[in-house]
Order: sequence, then C-alpha cells, then structure tokens
Amino acid sequence: VGTYTIGGTNPDYVDFSSAATDLVACGVAGPVFFDVRPGTYAEQVTIGEIVGASATNTITFDGGDTSAVTLTYATANDSPTVYLRGADWLPFRNMPLENTGVADDVWVVVMNNGSDHNTFDSLRVKVPVTTSTDVMGIVASNSITFETSSGNNANYTTIQNSTFEGGERGVSLYGNSALYNVGNSVLNCVFVDQDDDGIFLQYQDS
Repeated sequence: VGTYTIGGTNPDYVDFSSAATDLVACGVAGPVFFDVRPGTYAEQVTIGEIVGASATNTITFDGGDTSAVTLTYATANDSPTVYLRGADWLPFRNMPLENTGVADDVWVVVMNNGSDHNTFDSLRVKVPVTTSTDVMGIVASNSITFETSSGNNANYTTIQNSTFEGGERGVSLYGNSALYNVGNSVLNCVFVDQDDDGIFLQYQDS
C-alpha cells in the first residue's frame, strides 16, 4: 500500500524489476503507486500474478512525463521488454516503452496466462521499422514462441492515448476458438510505420 519511487537518488527501488519481484513475492493489501523518476531503464521486466490486486488495489507505474522516462530492452532471444504473465490490474502510464532488438520476434509488451484488466495510457510504444514478422508493440497471444499458453490471454485491456511506432503490427490480441479475448479497448491511439496492421484482433485455433 502506498507510493514508492523507482530510480533516481535514494529510491525505494533501483529499477522496475526489483519492484516487480517484491510485488509478486509479497502481494498487495491496497492500491500501490510507483513514481518512476526520470531516466532510461534498460531491462526486461517480468510480472507474474500479484496476490491482492483488484479493481480497488491497482498497481500503477507512472513516468509522469513521456519524455522523461524510457523503459527499453534489446531482444536477443525472442522475448519482450515487459512480460505480464498472469498479472492483473496494472496501469502503465506516461512513458516510452521500447524494444530495440533486431531479431525476427521482437515485442514490447506480451500478456498471457490470463493477464486481465491492465491499462496502457499515454505511452510511446516503439519497435524497429521492419518487414519482419512478429515485431509488435502490445501483444496478447497463446502462440508466443518463448512460452505457450492457451485461451483468452488478456481480457478487459485498455490501450489509450498512445502512439505506436514501427513493427509488423502495433496492437495484436489473440485468443482461441474456445476462449475468446473479451472486453478489450483501443482508444485515441496513433499508429505510425506498421508494415501490416495498426490493430489486429483474432482468435486462433489451437
């Protein structure tokens, strides 16, 4: 419960990953707000299920200014910058999220294993401009190559007020024919330099 700092001088957490580790290990008993201080954070962040997260007990990562904070990663082995592996009720706000990798499979955010009720607001989501397949901004999928799960991997996701640059697709949300993704919204976003689609929504037989 409460507000915590990431980065800067004498922070509560030096980076996103250390904050994520505590969240998963300890859970939450109330709303949590992470004030991300200005800087470039070169790391891969994995967040699993957080005990206690709910519509009331949200966990917010806020950069405060989309020009002041950058979370970036360079994929070398088919993995995302931010991996939500069953994490729910996480808003990410006011920051660039990037993956600068040059592999065929490059993602900024991947949601699977039932990551629901997450919000991406006022972000700049950037991947390289390319014609390669599977280079995407925000993805929910049961067929990501580094880990496979089945069914509706992201429900009630809100993506809004954001800019998506580069890649094959900006937003790509998959489910399967037995369990569709439901309740997802993409609102007031700008898509630039995608090779195929700005937004791609599809269920996938498995």
